[in-house]
Formats: sequence, C-alpha cells, structure tokens
Amino acid sequence: MNRKLFIALLLTWLSLPVAAQQQDRPGFLSDALAVEIEADEAELSEERDVSVYRGNVRLKRGPLTMHGEQLRIQRDPASGQIEARLSGNPATAEHQAEQDGPPVIASASQIVYTTIVEVLELAGHARIQRGEDELQGDSVRYDVANARIQADGGKDRVRIVINPPAEASSKP
Repeated sequence: MNRKLFIALLLTWLSLPVAAQQQDRPGFLSDALAVEIEADEAELSEERDVSVYRGNVRLKRGPLTMHGEQLRIQRDPASGQIEARLSGNPATAEHQAEQDGPPVIASASQIVYTTIVEVLELAGHARIQRGEDELQGDSVRYDVANARIQADGGKDRVRIVINPPAEASSKP
C-alpha cells in the first residue's frame, strides 16, 4: 500500500464522527464498528473534508459491504455527519440483516448513505433482492433500521416479485 493511500484511509477513518447518541445503535452505524475502505486510488482534501476512492472500491462496516467504481465521502465538520456516494455499473451493497436469513442485496447506478440515519438511497436502475424476492424501480429507499422499502418507478412502473416460502412450495 503506498503512503498516500495509507494516509488517506487513516485520515478518513479518524474523521468518522463519534456521537454519544449513536453508541448503542444497532446496525452498520454503531460507533463500535470500524469502517474499512479498499480501492485502487485514494485522494483526500482536508480543506474540503472530502475523500474520493477510485477503482474496484470496497467499503465494509459491520454487516454492510458496498462495492463500486468510485466512492466519494463528504464530512460536515460542524455536525460530523458523513455522506458516502458510491457509483458503479452497477454499485452494489449487501446487508446481512439476520444471521439465519438471506442477505439483502441492493444494486443501482448510485448508492448513497449517511451516518445520521441507517438508510441506503439507490438511484438509477435500482434493485433490491432478498432470497428469491425482488424489487425493481428507478429509485429505491431502503430504511435498514426499520426494514422499510420505498420505491419509485420513474418513467416505468415498480416491479415486485414475492415468492412463497420454501416450506409452502413443497406442500401439495
């Protein structure tokens, strides 16, 4: 790992907010969880509180893993809030909501999340899949903390496929 990449990753990690009200929160925003970022290139601007990662980007925080081509992290110095914008063809996110259940897999042209709320916002050919169930639309908002999904079809319609449980399909 070259020195610039190491410094950029270290500074981004150190700049993550430590808010007392989030310490007991479950999910991928818990302060107890480290953020791991890997990429082919990294650039950090301390003056603007922005870091940009390019090429085979991977972000991991607890049960959330994201992959894409470019990740831009903007930090608000006043509030400590971080907004992460991941783009790709497609960008993907995987969240293991339950240990025994299938993960939620999301993909879109762009995925955005902030450290204030546990929400993934997907834009451009958005798709969320859990097991055999699937939702597609132009944009999707996945509220991780409340297990709630909102979708907009844009010019097209929202498409949802809900399959029967495996046990139900094996009964005559």
